[in-house]
This record gives sequence, C-alpha cells and structure tokens, in this order.
Amino acid sequence: MPTNRYLKLTLPLRLRVGKTKKCKEYALNLNIYRNMHYLVLSAMKIKFAEMVKDLLGSVSSPTVLMFKKPYVRYNFYTGSRRTTDMMNWVAVIDKFLMDALVEHNVIRDDNVEVIHDVHIKYKGMDLGKERLEIELEEDYE
Repeated sequence: MPTNRYLKLTLPLRLRVGKTKKCKEYALNLNIYRNMHYLVLSAMKIKFAEMVKDLLGSVSSPTVLMFKKPYVRYNFYTGSRRTTDMMNWVAVIDKFLMDALVEHNVIRDDNVEVIHDVHIKYKGMDLGKERLEIELEEDYE
C-alpha cells in the first residue's frame, strides 16, 4: 500500500479586497456571495487562489498531481459567540478552494469522480480566531 499523502491548510473566513489602503473586508459566505458585484467576486476569487498558492508553497508541482482521489475534511471554528450557519461559510470557501487546487495542480478536477468523500465538522468556538481548517488525504479504497 502506498504512503498516504496528507495536506492541511488553515483558511480565513474573510478576505480583504482592494487596491488602496481603504480595501474592504468581505465575509466568504453565501449571504455576501449572492449579492456581490461580479468584479468584486472575481477579485476575491483571484486573491483566494493566490493565498492558497502561498500556503501550498513548494508542495504543489506544475506537472505532477498531488492527489488522485482525496478524502476532504473541513473543520469549522467560529470566532465569536454568535450563532452562524456553517454551510453558508463552507460552501463558498469549498468552491474557491477546489478551483484553486485544480489551478495549482493539486487535484485533477473537483467533480464527483475525483472528490467523492467530504466531511464537515463544527469544532467549536475559538474567540478571535475564526477559521476553516482543510485536510486532504489520499483515499486508497
């Protein structure tokens, strides 16, 4: 059996977008996403992909796929005592992340033939440190 490939990324729930000192911070959730201007949405997606590339560092290769059929695990942490709909956050971040992983050759595609096992878990509150932790591990079933 091959050695398990494993990757863990910690992603923010908000992104700052803009070219000036007055750049605005946007929440990466469906409530904002559905009403966002297409140019701002495009800028967010580009910035998110750049952030993922920086997090990947030298892990990804332009010619070799890192994962063939990854098992994906999302661990969601809120940053305050306010209640929130976890899937509103995970849906947008998942879409941006999977597109970035395809772009940076970590996975071949983000369809069900490649990504067929996804688990999402609420891990609790971590005051002031809201985040979504993503773990990818090769599935050898």
